[in-house]
Amino acid sequence: MAVLDVCAAALATTALANLGAAALLWRRSRVGGPLRHEREVIAGIAAASALGGWAVTGESVTAALAVAAIGALSLAFGRSHPAGRWASAAAAQLHVLFAAFWIVFAATVDAGPVVAVLAVAWAAAGAVTLPSRLIDGHLHREVLCRDGWTRPKRLDPAAVRGGGRLISVHVPTYAEPPEVVCATLDALARQVYRDFEVIVIDNNTVDERLWRPVEQHCRRLGRRFTFLHVAPLTGAKAGALNHALRHTDLDAELIAVVDADYQASPHFLSSLAGYFDDPAIDFVQTRHDYRDWAGNPYLRACYWEYRIMYATYLVSRNEQHTALTTGTMCLLRRSALDGVGGWAQWCPTEDSELAIRLHAAGHHGLYLDESLGRGLIPPTFDGYRAQRHRWIRGPVQELRRHWRLYLPARWAAPSSLRPVQKLLLANHGLRSVVTGLSATTVWLVAAVVLAAAWLRPAAAVPIAALLALVAGRASMEWIGMLAHRHATGCSATDAAQAALARAALSRVECSAGLSGWLGRSRPWGRTAKFGARPRGLRSLDAVRTELAEGVGFGVILLIGVLTWSGSGLLAVALLAVAERSASCLAAPLLALRADGTLRPARTGGPRHRATGLPRQRPPGRRLPDRPRRR
Repeated sequence: MAVLDVCAAALATTALANLGAAALLWRRSRVGGPLRHEREVIAGIAAASALGGWAVTGESVTAALAVAAIGALSLAFGRSHPAGRWASAAAAQLHVLFAAFWIVFAATVDAGPVVAVLAVAWAAAGAVTLPSRLIDGHLHREVLCRDGWTRPKRLDPAAVRGGGRLISVHVPTYAEPPEVVCATLDALARQVYRDFEVIVIDNNTVDERLWRPVEQHCRRLGRRFTFLHVAPLTGAKAGALNHALRHTDLDAELIAVVDADYQASPHFLSSLAGYFDDPAIDFVQTRHDYRDWAGNPYLRACYWEYRIMYATYLVSRNEQHTALTTGTMCLLRRSALDGVGGWAQWCPTEDSELAIRLHAAGHHGLYLDESLGRGLIPPTFDGYRAQRHRWIRGPVQELRRHWRLYLPARWAAPSSLRPVQKLLLANHGLRSVVTGLSATTVWLVAAVVLAAAWLRPAAAVPIAALLALVAGRASMEWIGMLAHRHATGCSATDAAQAALARAALSRVECSAGLSGWLGRSRPWGRTAKFGARPRGLRSLDAVRTELAEGVGFGVILLIGVLTWSGSGLLAVALLAVAERSASCLAAPLLALRADGTLRPARTGGPRHRATGLPRQRPPGRRLPDRPRRR
């Protein structure tokens, strides 16, 4: 038990240090900059953590060594400000000690099969997820821990161009509402950049009432707009984009991709064209943004959940020269796109897959956390859920295809990837797999809770470790919310609603990760943009799995609470079951909230000239035609 006590003392001390780091970052965010005597405050937190660890566990040497280890580890985060270095080091050490504690507990405690199953399950989950937790935690937290960046994350006014290189804008569509697509084209017609063409490629839409109005609208907008309808065409969106490439003006040097529902800012092309004056830049991606969400509580929660990745994770990846293309509102150098073979028609996330091949070929890109266009959020939770399943499954399939690129140089496939790029690109797919695997351990935990009602297992778990597990997890969540609010400027209420939306997606993310790794086939999908009508309780049909699991785990939780014998270990198990039940039940809650915001389609109001349907904004002005060279 001596080793376990030492591990518990280190864990308790590090949890206190991380809690102090969270408080320090909170205060720093309130002040809006460095604190007075910040280094002295950090020294005080270190001393208080060591004294607290000693007081709780009686292990003075271990507590001092844990604090010293945090100080040494903070040197690895030299680009962060002092508070950020301390917070990053404390969080990393806490993740390691979480995993180490359960591994030591499983190896040293002999308290019967029930406890052994629980300990081994948590030890395995901690070990498997540790690398991804370290990487993801740092990427998400880094925006809170730095005062500046070496690579651009905002638009540069010096990059604005009024014309020059010919840009071919590709708009893929499939069975889209014509009024939505026509509004997208109207927005493109308003571009202040002079030299561009637009190719609308409709693939496999059977109903002519959906694509004929778009074809007619392209004719009205002039020769600059080309409409292509192809059926059959394989490869989904990637197939459509490859087909558009074959019809692109030979003089076009840059390719822009705009989704069918995205209304681009008039300055979209002009704001990005200048970046390609640098021959080292081969793609520029701006963040996804959305419209018509502010007055809708369901869409508002989704919006702020979307913003987490684009304001934190992708910004940090950009700093490490590992920017991703994310499918819309991006510009690519045509020669680079052609050089890597175009879009991958086998992958449901052809956008991020392209970034892997571009980086491997030695190309470079930028991610700018700027909004230059806004799309639509799925109006139903079913659509939101299906979209996330595709976004998670795709990177896992990318990992299955490209894993050889990420191996150490001696065994890796030839590429221009640096070690940090290999690490981040591999983790982009691996994190969903290991999260899915670790999530399955909750079934073992639930079985242990049920067995404990009759077997009454007892295990000597240091109380300091139990408190540290709870305090450490709470401080991690606090720092995560601080990073979200710091990066996006959202309110505490909006951040809490975003956390609810993320919890509602947790089960589908786990299942998508596992199904992608197992290679299970799934029909190509798209995000529905047709107006939905309220369905009442029938809206729960799409989340019946989450509902069943949430209720089932809730029943197990109730049994466990009623039969709890006071075991600290089982208390942690009950918290794990409660967390899983709550996250599963968040899905039907959000589904009902989404359904409650739906309204029957209105028939009044102004009509779109191309479709006779309600239009979202007036058509744009026509720009001069430019002769096309084929």
